[in-house]
Amino acid sequence: MEETNTFPIKKSPVILTIIFDFLTGGIYSCAWFLIRRKGFNEISRTKKMGMGVPIICLLLLTLNLMFSFAGGILAGFAEAYGDEGIMVLANNIEMSCKALAYIGGFLLLIPSFKAKSMLEKYLTDKDRFAVSLSGAATFFFRIYYLQYRINQIHKKALNK
Repeated sequence: MEETNTFPIKKSPVILTIIFDFLTGGIYSCAWFLIRRKGFNEISRTKKMGMGVPIICLLLLTLNLMFSFAGGILAGFAEAYGDEGIMVLANNIEMSCKALAYIGGFLLLIPSFKAKSMLEKYLTDKDRFAVSLSGAATFFFRIYYLQYRINQIHKKALNK
């Protein structure tokens, strides 16, 4: 009889995670936490992955995409008609979009480091020795690094 992998967090190719995140303008990063929330909550008795921060980030990044689109249209009209007032408005919208993107990206550090901590605790309890995931990789690569480590856990579980 074939042994099944009981690790509850979904395995996914890292390259697809990168592609989905790029195609959605960063929105997939928020969805990634929401999709895997149940699995993270299953591996931890003490910490729980909430929905609040990913949903706030989802709203901020969605607004960012909508305003970017609107700002681009306004900039096009401003150039076509030579209206400096509309161009100023388009530039202000662009700056607001950058602020939304930065705030959303910064807020995603919260669930990223919570997920890192939950994975470390799970691996330490399971393997009976301290396991440390890279804080720098979590900071710079966020869901890509976390997904890579999740895939490693799946691979290790299948090799046992």
